[in-house]
Amino acid sequence: MNRRLHDERIFRGTRRRRFHEVPWIDLPDGAFVLDAGAPWLVFDSELVAWGPSGYGERRRRPRRGTATGITPPATVAVLRAGYPVQIDSSAFA
Repeated sequence: MNRRLHDERIFRGTRRRRFHEVPWIDLPDGAFVLDAGAPWLVFDSELVAWGPSGYGERRRRPRRGTATGITPPATVAVLRAGYPVQIDSSAFA
């Protein structure tokens, strides 16, 4: 599993991050996406900004189109299958 996740995170033979295009509707709570070059947590109908100082701005999650997923597809599949996600309470402050 570690190899698979590594392959889904990094382009083989490089240190370059790998991202995945995912329809917004297919993203479960707990997944992270890139938007305008910044990471956002997907939660319910919202996106919550994340940065070095923690969670921040909230905004409405798009309903159409695709997102640039940070979370590896294997992890997205596990979350979508019902694995209980734990999100720090500061994301909801």
